[in-house]
Amino acid sequence: MLIADLVGPAGQVIGIDPSAKAIDTARLRCVQLGRSNVEFLVDRVDTYDASATFDAAVCRYVLIHQVDPSEFLRATRRLVRPGGVIALHEMDITRGIQSYPRVPRLHEIYDAVTDTLLRAGGAFDVGGRLVRVFADAGLPPPKLFSQTLVEGGEDTALLPWMMELAREVCPQVFADGTEAEIQAQIDTMADLMQSAACEMNSQIEFVPQTCAWTRV
Repeated sequence: MLIADLVGPAGQVIGIDPSAKAIDTARLRCVQLGRSNVEFLVDRVDTYDASATFDAAVCRYVLIHQVDPSEFLRATRRLVRPGGVIALHEMDITRGIQSYPRVPRLHEIYDAVTDTLLRAGGAFDVGGRLVRVFADAGLPPPKLFSQTLVEGGEDTALLPWMMELAREVCPQVFADGTEAEIQAQIDTMADLMQSAACEMNSQIEFVPQTCAWTRV
């Protein structure tokens, strides 16, 4: 949607993902927002058969899910015209989060989530090694910058996001039992974490968000 805003009504954006569920959600959002310059397709970057090359390929939190990020970029390269742009937004979950005063429950949950993700495979440290990944893909050196989300405990997007991620990747960390029991314990943990962060006036810093782009 962000790219659709950038290219305007005269441009066109095509979003691909191998997950039909993700594509259905994206199509619904597109209709709700009244976008007419976006199309979504169930496909993979290595099998997508484009009728023409693109001015740019943009990936957000995509390389973290790849077994071989450089191979993914090589597959992406064939879809971009000469002089076009490949741009990425990724992170390195191994850098860890910070809180001061420290919110122990937050770090317990983060450690549980990251441990589960790392054991599942993927390249969840890729945001910290993008220069090498670009080089291994045969791409020109990227330009990069990094930003970090920093929030207070009272009004935060990070804490709810952390709990939603916990629901998806590691509910077994919090309890054994029925799905309802597990979700109830996660809800309780979320409330306790939020209360602790507010009571201590804690400052919370997420892992660095790194952007990298190059012309091909």
